[in-house]
Amino acid sequence: MSDFSALQSALSGLMAHRRAMEVIGHNIANANTDGFTRRRVDLQPAGATAAAGVWSRNTRSGDGVNVAGVTRMREDFLDLRTRRELGTNGSVQQLSKVMDQIEALMPEPSDTGLAARLSEFWGAWDDAAAQPGDLSVRSAVLQQADALTRTLNNIASSLAELRVSLASDATTLVAQVNADSARVAELNESIVAATGAGVDAADLEDQRDLIIDRIIAQTGATTRRQDDGSVDVFLGGGTLVRGNRSEALAVVPGGPLDPPYTGTGLQKTEVRWALDGYPVDALSGRIGADLQGINSVAPRYLQQLDSVASRLVSDLNTLHRTGKGLGAGDVNLDFFDPAGVTAGTIALSASVIGQPSRIALASGSGGQLDSSLGHAIAALVDSSTGADALHRTLIGQLGVDVQSAQRRADVQSKITTQVQSDRRAVIGVSLDEELTNLVATQRAYEASARVMTAVDQMLDILISRTGVVGR
Repeated sequence: MSDFSALQSALSGLMAHRRAMEVIGHNIANANTDGFTRRRVDLQPAGATAAAGVWSRNTRSGDGVNVAGVTRMREDFLDLRTRRELGTNGSVQQLSKVMDQIEALMPEPSDTGLAARLSEFWGAWDDAAAQPGDLSVRSAVLQQADALTRTLNNIASSLAELRVSLASDATTLVAQVNADSARVAELNESIVAATGAGVDAADLEDQRDLIIDRIIAQTGATTRRQDDGSVDVFLGGGTLVRGNRSEALAVVPGGPLDPPYTGTGLQKTEVRWALDGYPVDALSGRIGADLQGINSVAPRYLQQLDSVASRLVSDLNTLHRTGKGLGAGDVNLDFFDPAGVTAGTIALSASVIGQPSRIALASGSGGQLDSSLGHAIAALVDSSTGADALHRTLIGQLGVDVQSAQRRADVQSKITTQVQSDRRAVIGVSLDEELTNLVATQRAYEASARVMTAVDQMLDILISRTGVVGR
């Protein structure tokens, strides 16, 4: 190695290890930055020649060191697995929240729940049958009936409001996804341009990966990395982001609900491509859970609640028409409005509102103070096919569904936490490791500087103390 070659080697060491210290410093500075991926400087020896000649007598050992590149410590497999779990976690966590909200609308057992109202309603009939001539106890029947219908109305109204709230949440999330998709497209363009110019685009890639993770958590989208450094994002067979272009989504009403909820009269909500209006297929994540709550979960419980109301109206009116009240013309009367057969529309019949004397407690063939029909109506509480039985089935199924949703959310949360931890172990900054690397790089830099000083001293001796003959 010539002295000048030694200088070149020392200089390359200074430059390479300076670059390594810059990267280490960048890692340490971003140790707590969300989404940051640690970098590693890859060094390689700089060869003296590309190929040795046959008769070469070159004794140079090399030209020092080169920076081969700066590597982002990412693993495609961990990214793929983490993003898949993020999409699933967004879906099950949001669905669990929906189930909790529905359970809160029907708190059982409770002093204010529907079961308590049904019990008080049948008890009022039993009391009235015990004193058929007392208008005050008859009035209590109407009061309990009014409280019962209001409870059913309120639950139905709350379920409808929940659907509106979920639609609003989905709209907000879709707007965020549209903004994030546009940002990913912009970053794709910047990354491709930077990579082509030989500029480090790692920070831009970190920003893009963080945004993509958020999109996947909301939609369950998938990704594919292209050779030019851009990342395409796919959603339900469509392309959300391709290169530097993105497609927008929109939340729109989609007509009547699909069977078996078509008869509820509710309208479904869909997420469609804004460009052509086609529905987005296989949508999951948090938005997918919102749509499931709107189009399936809430309508299912509303349908079951409607069955409770319908059975209550049917059973009680059927018996009430066979009896008679205190007046001679108080016969063949409906207790509940026959037109209100859903939880949202159930109401007292105009024939008995404010007229307790018209309540039929006597059978058609009994005397004015006969109470056999009142006892028969009160006995509906024990019917295996009555409103109470349907309500118990509804609450039992709700409890199972809530517990199942919570269990899935807990399990998925643990899985997601684990895979995120695995990914952080690869991409995250370890301060202990970085400090160790910093010390090693600092010593290498100092050694390169010492080599340069030594060679400088050698050259000084060579120039100053030799070649004096002939002066």
